[in-house]
Amino acid sequence: MFTKVDYETYFSAIQKADKKMVETLSGIIDEVSDAEVLKVLIQIREDEKRHVILNEELFSLLQEEAVASTA
Repeated sequence: MFTKVDYETYFSAIQKADKKMVETLSGIIDEVSDAEVLKVLIQIREDEKRHVILNEELFSLLQEEAVASTA
């Protein structure tokens, strides 16, 4: 079973990877001229951006849970 610290550690690593993917894909997208490839790369980048947002929401929930458990 995961502890709160385990979740934070795991999802911090995921968050870092997702942000790096957004950055990397943005650089690649700037260099690609093939419209079909570009369309797919943009979709992948948008998915990674959503992952970043979902991770932020998870971190907020974990923080709220921590505050509630100390109250």
